[in-house]
Amino acid sequence: MTTPGVSHETMTEQVARLIRNEIHAGMWRDGDVLPSTRELAERNGVRTALSFSDPGIVAHFRDGLADMIGRESDLCVSGLADCCAQAVRMLDGGVHDVMLTDLGLPDGSGLDLIRTVHREYTGIETMVITVFGDESHVMAAIEAGATGYLLKDGSPSYVAASIRGLLAGGSPISPASARPMLRRFV
Repeated sequence: MTTPGVSHETMTEQVARLIRNEIHAGMWRDGDVLPSTRELAERNGVRTALSFSDPGIVAHFRDGLADMIGRESDLCVSGLADCCAQAVRMLDGGVHDVMLTDLGLPDGSGLDLIRTVHREYTGIETMVITVFGDESHVMAAIEAGATGYLLKDGSPSYVAASIRGLLAGGSPISPASARPMLRRFV
């Protein structure tokens, strides 16, 4: 039964809000798989579950990104990791469609993580989100198996649209990163 004039959250919104609150309250550690999010995705056909890695030094960026993703009705966060080793453990223990990763990780290169995902987790798309926009970093990520490349200066709506575009078969690349690559051919 609904009450006129009262906003009612959908089950997806309720679970996403509860998970965000638990993450902010420290109830989940980095590397943990968020089972209620995974179960929610499986039950309700939420098309995109996300995993991403980022150095602890910029955890505020990662947490903000997780919050933004959690607010999208068709996206959810399926895990958080601060390093390559945590990311691999997380991938082994959950359902993921996309892995967002930085290139500079505390225990190794994001390129190694991309290669691992490309080789061992063939159903997962990998998109880089980083501050490195030069041609050499972009090309190295693409050669490692990344199918998208974003700079961290993108708006939350741009990141969300890029994730959707990636899952629709596109290869989103930030315009500032695409320009140097295109200059190779002129």
